[in-house]
Amino acid sequence: MRLVRNILEGVAGLEIYPIIGILVFLAFFVGVVVWVLRMKKNKVDAYSRIPLDDDDNPSIENKDLSKQQSDSK
Repeated sequence: MRLVRNILEGVAGLEIYPIIGILVFLAFFVGVVVWVLRMKKNKVDAYSRIPLDDDDNPSIENKDLSKQQSDSK
């Protein structure tokens, strides 16, 4: 570990990468939280029922896709 530390101490401008990593993580996390909070209630209910649905029923993605196709006609 000491060898790695000695090598990395000689590299200039390396201290910015942890800050960039944290900012990217925070932006992704905030984006996901905003996306989840803006979801419609009926979609959340449909997603919550997926584990309990039978395998014979189409999944939520198929229902949404067929709805989009019928709306575009």
